[in-house]
Amino acid sequence: MFEKLRERRIIKSIKKAAINNEIFHLWWHPHNFGVNTQENLDFLEGILLYFSKMRDEYGMQSLNMKEVSAKIGNDE
Repeated sequence: MFEKLRERRIIKSIKKAAINNEIFHLWWHPHNFGVNTQENLDFLEGILLYFSKMRDEYGMQSLNMKEVSAKIGNDE
């Protein structure tokens, strides 16, 4: 039950960011996959498939933190 709520929250946030040309930060740490590995990978795959849809429909980009910093003008 809680996983579906988390998935809906993430997807809703990704769509909002895509439509409004905003940044959405999704992070995963190795310990997130230590238990129920296959279920967690399946969950992440669903999120990544949705990102692909937003990339195709709205031009959403996947950037690393250095690229984000450069994009918003915080080059060092």
